[in-house]
Amino acid sequence: MLEKLKQIWQNPFVNNVLTTYLARFSGIFLAVLTTVLSSRAVGPEGRGWIACTFNIANLGCAFGCFGLNVSNLVLGAKLIKQRAQLTGNSLSISLFSSLLLALILLTTKSVNGDLFPLPYAFIFLSIAYTLVLLIYTTTHSLLFSFGLVRICNWQEFISKLVVFIITLAIFLGHFKSPTYFIVASIIGIGLAALWRLYSAYSFVGQWSLFSWKLFCQSASYNFKAFLFSAFYSAIQMADILIIQHCSGPEQSGYYNIVGAIRSLTLAFTLIVNQMLLPRLSAKCKIIRQCLPIVWKANAFFLIFNVALAAILAIFMPWCINLILGPEFAPSSTMLMWMLPGIIFFNGYTILTTVFNLAGQPYSSTLWLAACTALDLFLCYYWSHHGGLGAAQAFSCASFILFAGAWLHTFIYKYTNSGLQELDALNK
Repeated sequence: MLEKLKQIWQNPFVNNVLTTYLARFSGIFLAVLTTVLSSRAVGPEGRGWIACTFNIANLGCAFGCFGLNVSNLVLGAKLIKQRAQLTGNSLSISLFSSLLLALILLTTKSVNGDLFPLPYAFIFLSIAYTLVLLIYTTTHSLLFSFGLVRICNWQEFISKLVVFIITLAIFLGHFKSPTYFIVASIIGIGLAALWRLYSAYSFVGQWSLFSWKLFCQSASYNFKAFLFSAFYSAIQMADILIIQHCSGPEQSGYYNIVGAIRSLTLAFTLIVNQMLLPRLSAKCKIIRQCLPIVWKANAFFLIFNVALAAILAIFMPWCINLILGPEFAPSSTMLMWMLPGIIFFNGYTILTTVFNLAGQPYSSTLWLAACTALDLFLCYYWSHHGGLGAAQAFSCASFILFAGAWLHTFIYKYTNSGLQELDALNK
């Protein structure tokens, strides 16, 4: 028995998954403490301003990556001789996208301030956070594809530790402005982004900026990955901007706590997703070969997330009241409506491994876009319920999204589309 456990631990994939979980759980713990400290300091309304600033940056990152956050996981494992160019493209696109976002936000704010319910100070902070988040995200996928999982885990943990330490200092100093807590995140993620960029260039051994040839060569895959990543982020993040616009920062502050819990549960799934993608990309020749592994992972996480949802339903309302205080009590009711969506959305996320390997077919992206539109429409339609309506909208859209993804994988199983070769550059 001990010998079998030793063999399992020595398996590189299992070892990387377990060490990644350990690092991610440590980071999650620190992130939870950070959220608690900032929420207690600024209250629901201040938490709403923080949430909107971060979500604009997260959406800016999703659109500004141009699909590199997904395509780097595949191309970094395949195009070994062009890894320096992939790293250079990641940095160049991050800089370009940040400047483009700044132009869009500031121009729109000056023309019609009602479209962005944020003061200029928060808009500038969201632009700065977008830049560091873009570099952090695109180089993260590169390091995973290079096999540098351990260093990536350390960077993940230390960035969260830095943010927590700065946030703790701000909290103990009795500072109440949300801007201080936003700056703390920018510093922590920014340092980790520079570290990841250095690690990527050190690994490939040469410096490169932007390769237009490689960008064009992989443009088809990047564009599909870009659309998929943008809608995947929008279904999680755009709703809070609707709440902020229709119901005010207090409701968005309540909903942000629920969104943070959703993100924590999604971390379990994303780790396996990120580990599976490069592994299956190098191992499988056709789409159908990867289906059994993905289905097993999906079945396991469905059981896991149902159990996790039951635990959250029992204990989280008590935890919210104890840790954040009675003023955040509405978050508990929102969470109850969010839990079914959490189960279905996590299940859907595992199935996206198949779509990533298939070169992000437009059929799967159109289904995601339709469900995102449904989520945002219901969120706006039920906006008189504030965050509660947004939680209900997410659960409805996630169920439809999950059912469609399962149907899509069965099409790969029983039709000729499953015999398609996994060559990302020919999609």
